[in-house]
Amino acid sequence: MTLFDQISAASLPEALAVVSTEGRIDLRDLLERAITLSTVLTQYPGSVLIYGHKEPAMVVGILALIELAEPTCRSNPSTPIERASRMIAVARPVIVIATRTLAG
Repeated sequence: MTLFDQISAASLPEALAVVSTEGRIDLRDLLERAITLSTVLTQYPGSVLIYGHKEPAMVVGILALIELAEPTCRSNPSTPIERASRMIAVARPVIVIATRTLAG
């Protein structure tokens, strides 16, 4: 049973999963988005850098990456650009998921 199956079995699909200034996402929509993203990401095996903050897309991205069990680095807009650059140099991600515009 996958993570998504376990969440679905334990919850009501219509229950709110994410509430933010950008909108609301119910559990069914959250899981569908995460499954779609994880399916796309299977084409790019390796470490992933996810960049963003408290937006719904960040939750979707994190769930997708948990499902894939790939090495992951997380960065947000408060991360100094020098530190983010070092993270990229060390982790050498095969893909970067940006849930908001990159700074700098």
